[in-house]
Amino acid sequence: MSTEIVLRGRDDEWLVDPFSDGLVVDQLALAGQWLDGWKETSRQGNAFARALKDAVLAQMDAQAKWTFHEGGWLFEGASPASGTLVWDLSELEKLLTCDPPLPQERYDEMVVATVSHKVKANEANRIASANPEWKRIIDQARGRRKATRDVQVRWERGAR
Repeated sequence: MSTEIVLRGRDDEWLVDPFSDGLVVDQLALAGQWLDGWKETSRQGNAFARALKDAVLAQMDAQAKWTFHEGGWLFEGASPASGTLVWDLSELEKLLTCDPPLPQERYDEMVVATVSHKVKANEANRIASANPEWKRIIDQARGRRKATRDVQVRWERGAR
């Protein structure tokens, strides 16, 4: 059993398919076909956009340059070295019991107690430079969370 429902947009305007020669989508069956087709088109478009961005990032990495100006377009990407430092606090705590032990006050200057611990990288580097055992432990505790890399593309002002 079919119910005749006529679809209209806001302000009662007709909904016209922007990818056709003026096809008015005014019935549920047409809306279903369009939305199902758009879902697949979006999936394919997103996959292609990701492939394009990966190709641009590969060129940026190969040239060790993460900003390009080309044909009026500005391409900006993140360096593969970007990311967030992560610290293994249980490893850093070994500084307090190694030989020689790091004084508690120095440890407290490096590891700031908040809701979670945050390690001050510059203080960790200073402490590491003072003793080879401390350096070994700090190097073991230090890691890097890989950044999500993307490319931003925008038209540059005045380019035309």
